[in-house]
Amino acid sequence: MLPVIEKGYQSDYLLVTSALAFGQIDKAILKIAQRLKESVEDYSLGASIGKRVKKLCHAVDLRVTEAAIFHSLYFRESKRLAIISGAGIAGLAASFELRARGFSVVIAEKRKSFSRFNIINLNVEAQVFLKKFKLLEEFERVAAAKIKEHRYVVIEKTKQARALGVSDVSNLQLDDSVSFESENFDKLFNQDGIYSVPIRVLQTFLAENALEIGVNILGDASVRVLSRSQTRGVSKVQVTADRILRPDLFFIAEGAKSTTAFHLGMKTKLVVNACSGESWVFGNMTYPGQETFVVSLIDTSEKTLQIANVIFNAKSRVINVAVTADEKVDLSSIRAHILQTVSQVFKQRAFPIEKMNCILSDTVDKPVNIVNQTVVPFSVGNVFCIGDTAGSSSPLAGLGGTLGLTLVPSTVRQLLSDYEQHPDRMHENFDKSSEAYTRRWMQKSAGIKSFCQSVSDKRE
Repeated sequence: MLPVIEKGYQSDYLLVTSALAFGQIDKAILKIAQRLKESVEDYSLGASIGKRVKKLCHAVDLRVTEAAIFHSLYFRESKRLAIISGAGIAGLAASFELRARGFSVVIAEKRKSFSRFNIINLNVEAQVFLKKFKLLEEFERVAAAKIKEHRYVVIEKTKQARALGVSDVSNLQLDDSVSFESENFDKLFNQDGIYSVPIRVLQTFLAENALEIGVNILGDASVRVLSRSQTRGVSKVQVTADRILRPDLFFIAEGAKSTTAFHLGMKTKLVVNACSGESWVFGNMTYPGQETFVVSLIDTSEKTLQIANVIFNAKSRVINVAVTADEKVDLSSIRAHILQTVSQVFKQRAFPIEKMNCILSDTVDKPVNIVNQTVVPFSVGNVFCIGDTAGSSSPLAGLGGTLGLTLVPSTVRQLLSDYEQHPDRMHENFDKSSEAYTRRWMQKSAGIKSFCQSVSDKRE
């Protein structure tokens, strides 16, 4: 039996060393290395064989560590603790950066499950995060649908539909020179999205992979701050009935209406632009089609300009509708409004479906009022606001999910570098980046709204 065991060790070792030689470190290779280390204790080997196996495991451990550090994938244990309140896209993405820097991470999510039914588009820049953490291939295979094209349609005063343009994103490639420095934020996200993915599917995908690298995720758990530090940060928090933790860093990723940020004395700052005062309704319908595409609708036929974004996701077999609406409409009016919007899209007959054989499945129960806002300040002491808590704007830009996977992780990465090397610059740099990426969201939303308004004005 011993020669067989030893041969198994050799096979694992060859797999790992080969992967290291070709720079192909992934989760499977790290698991094999872990198996090698655990095997030493699983078998009672003779003294000479045991010694050789231990040396072999030690060599593998050193080489995996060396390579993983080089690839920013070394998820080592640490006494440093980061707590994230909120398991949205931003909070989950931040956890990867924190683990890569050696923090133990606990995410507390007040919901018992991921329940949002919205579908979002992700820009090509999201590939940077997915590639870094070796998630892109799996993401494209199990979670996201590749968008074939974006179509833009205007509904005239006469109720007739007119094609405004088509954007082919099927072959859009990531620019290798893309930079997530705050001074470059205004140059990002100028293309249409290339992926379509339900928010809860994306959250589940990120959560499962975060768990694999050692992130602790607590569902049905709300953070309660028990004591503050001398720097107005957080020194002690309660995350469950029997779990009290002392975080080195505390991130608030609870969304635009964060109660924790409010209780810590952070204020919201309203930003007035073309999107101020919008109300949106959202809904899902079944989709029998085979292609994934997006239709943006500018409806000038009514007294009030209406704008809709309709996502046809073939992988999830869902049509997701987001459309502006009166803020006082009731549930029956919401359902009628969503059905009418999809009907207008189908009438243009610009895609391979003969008839609208779709069923309305989910809707919001009341309009969602959109507020352009940022939190003030973005950080204090060891507390840092990220994602929609830092700032939010209209869904017109379609940037919420993309920002969560791009500029939020890059901002956290810069914060961790400052935390370790330049703590005196930590808040200045974090606030600068946070202000820049929330401004970019608002700029793009306002730009799209102004364009839609100009299209409507020309048809007066």
